[in-house]
Amino acid sequence: MTQQVHEARATASASRVSTPDGSLDVGLAVAGDADGSDGATSPEHLMAAALAGCLHQALQVAASSQGASAVDAHVEATVTLESGDGSGYTSSFVLEVTGLPAETADRVLEQAAALCPFTKALAGERLTLRTA
Repeated sequence: MTQQVHEARATASASRVSTPDGSLDVGLAVAGDADGSDGATSPEHLMAAALAGCLHQALQVAASSQGASAVDAHVEATVTLESGDGSGYTSSFVLEVTGLPAETADRVLEQAAALCPFTKALAGERLTLRTA
């Protein structure tokens, strides 16, 4: 039986996305227009931040369970929006982890990806995980 651990909500309008608790309230831009110069962000920015944050937390848990260290770990997420073949858009996702000890990096990343609900949700999609 599953048990709810956390729930988050957000509401988007034509120009903003925010959470009821006020922890997020940003301008929302159309992909391609979101260069950051107007302070707005795109859904791809938000997805990249969510993926990086979630995997980073999972790395901490995985490393700890293996007696390894992830104190210097960094996760860089890249979300790319691509035009489809007339059926809409597709996305690809790349998560690159740096700062893990070479001898444990692959093992810790594999376990972290299995723990992270966002990487699990994207399993089978165009998701690339790698260590550097």
